[in-house]
Amino acid sequence: MTSLSGFDTMLDSPSSLLIAEALRLLDRGHESGVPLRLFGSVGVFVRCTNSRNFLLRNKIHPRDIDFASIGKFRESVRKFLVSQGYRVPSGGVLSPYMDREIFIRSDTAPVKVEVFFDELRFVHPIKLQTDFENDSQTLTLDTLLMSKLQIRTLSEADIVQLIALLLQRESELTARSRVDDSAIAARSSLDYRCWRDFRCALSTVRVREGQKTVLLTESEKERLDRIVLYLDSSLLSAPRRVSWWLGRAKAILGIEPSEPEELDVSSTI
Repeated sequence: MTSLSGFDTMLDSPSSLLIAEALRLLDRGHESGVPLRLFGSVGVFVRCTNSRNFLLRNKIHPRDIDFASIGKFRESVRKFLVSQGYRVPSGGVLSPYMDREIFIRSDTAPVKVEVFFDELRFVHPIKLQTDFENDSQTLTLDTLLMSKLQIRTLSEADIVQLIALLLQRESELTARSRVDDSAIAARSSLDYRCWRDFRCALSTVRVREGQKTVLLTESEKERLDRIVLYLDSSLLSAPRRVSWWLGRAKAILGIEPSEPEELDVSSTI
């Protein structure tokens, strides 16, 4: 079974139990042939091994479990979660822009699990096809980053988690890393609004760092500045596709199509 890797001593009890449950579901799902990848707050904690102290210092603790999966395994995911003691909320779930399902378990401490299929869509669709190519506990680091960079109204928790992901990204840079290798730049090169929102989120991180509302060590500040500059440069220098230029023209003319903001879709439990 996957180890908590120190979570039990580093986190408060509810968060530790939630992460333990997420890792348990990953293990059982793998044994059952059900493809699951963590993202959201639990995914950030699990993936950000080199910036976990930053998360704890800023008092960010997971509250629910977010998984991504593949649409063709939808029925297997349902059966698996039911076999693990979960059920669908009695009131149903309304998700007009996102393909997701919600499950809850209330026999002990209440736990909510959300499963998103094939893509993440809060503002911009982030396709997940390549995220299942490797045996991993979470979505790829760049996908986790994009899930935060696309949000137009970043909450305090979003900003802290985005910074943790950026610090993790910086720690994994190597001398052979290339600016145009970034999946983030590749995604934004297709869509002007996505490019604009990614850059805006990076700018927000810089502003919050300057306001000192986020607790960062001097070393973390230096690393954060370095990775923000690196990613922003990759966005600026990546080749732009025809669709990007069309989106830019529509923005200039003020004829951008409407699109959903990040949704707060509730369910009846």
